Amino acid sequence: MLFEWAVWVVKENYVFRHEMGCRLSVCAEKTNKLCLVFMENKRVDMQTYNKTLPHPEMPSAVAELLKRLAYATPENAPLVPGRRSFFKYRDLGLTDATEGVARAQVTCATDIMEQTGWHYHICDVHFIYTLRGWIELEFEDGRVIRVGQGESLFIPPGLKHNETAISPDLELFEMSVPAKMGTVACDPPDHLPRRSK
Repeated sequence: MLFEWAVWVVKENYVFRHEMGCRLSVCAEKTNKLCLVFMENKRVDMQTYNKTLPHPEMPSAVAELLKRLAYATPENAPLVPGRRSFFKYRDLGLTDATEGVARAQVTCATDIMEQTGWHYHICDVHFIYTLRGWIELEFEDGRVIRVGQGESLFIPPGLKHNETAISPDLELFEMSVPAKMGTVACDPPDHLPRRSK
């Protein structure tokens, strides 16, 4: 009889059970937390098996937490309204999953760029990580920072800044706590040179 097999990483001290209508025939000796699982008369790919593998020992609290698991892809993450009309915002599901505690989104450039004007945010956390392209911001101490691909920036709440330029291919990850982040327009800092206002 032919046997189909798959390799699973087995968590320490945890017994995996299955209810897939097929009999577990052989479980080889575990080595470094790896286990060979042989299935009789059933062809099951690893991804399908992993999704359907039940966990009867799972506490109900964990089951409730799993209902809030947020998995986003470029295909299923919806476009949502955002602070700026010249950006596209793709929601990653964190707002619903955390009931408004935090927000995560991917922000992309469109074919139009306008300066945001001087402003500051009302929040606890505002963090960006550039996935592609770059974004340039000026801060109230006169510093100009260009955040390029692979670079990140945490903007403290209340710090005045102005987004002055972006690359046409800008794509960045943005996270805030709470999800609803306030944005307050303000005058340019008086101590900055006139050219920066």
